[in-house]
Amino acid sequence: MRYRIDHFVWGAPDLAQGCEQLADLLGCKPVLGGQHPGMGTQNALLSLGDGIYLVIIAPREDPGPEGSLGHKIGALTAPGLITWVLRTDSLAEVAERSGKCEPKLTALGPMPTQRKTPAGDTLSWELLFLGGHAFGGLLPFFIDWQDTIHPSHTTPIAVQFVSLDIASPNAAELNLAFETLEIEQRVASARNATLTLELQTGAGTVTLNSSDQSLTSWIT
Repeated sequence: MRYRIDHFVWGAPDLAQGCEQLADLLGCKPVLGGQHPGMGTQNALLSLGDGIYLVIIAPREDPGPEGSLGHKIGALTAPGLITWVLRTDSLAEVAERSGKCEPKLTALGPMPTQRKTPAGDTLSWELLFLGGHAFGGLLPFFIDWQDTIHPSHTTPIAVQFVSLDIASPNAAELNLAFETLEIEQRVASARNATLTLELQTGAGTVTLNSSDQSLTSWIT
């Protein structure tokens, strides 16, 4: 299969504060994206170059029912990387491969998804999540933008993506899942599960990290 890293998800308990923090770190303020119906969240975005971006996701004023993603992110004591996303034009093939993983993963989707921009435009795409595992946000989810213009082309370019590093105490099992799904990224063995995103800014290199809390806030 052919994938491309699409975006990274940075969770913040408050959207305005999360945007201010990233503006201080990266030298460019994220632009408001919109709200996610049914998830209790809202977002803002920054381009990391052609075809890749960073999304800041935070709870809405009304985060929805208890247990929603909005509630989970609202409970974060500090911002952090939540997960990462791969782009593909064959979500059905991802779903098929997920059933060949050991242990077997559960494909949730493809799910038609949309949000309205502050300008009132409706953006539509499809998502596929993989459940039935304990990897949290280390295991990516998948997106097919279909005919929607990619957000990296409509948001300010703040910095350039350099690298993504993934570490896990269950690296062998996660690497096996990646191989079955034909994901090229590899996982290092470590005591703690971590996502580490390295970005190049005008002022130098900046690293964004996950926390135990942010990784387990993700829906799996």
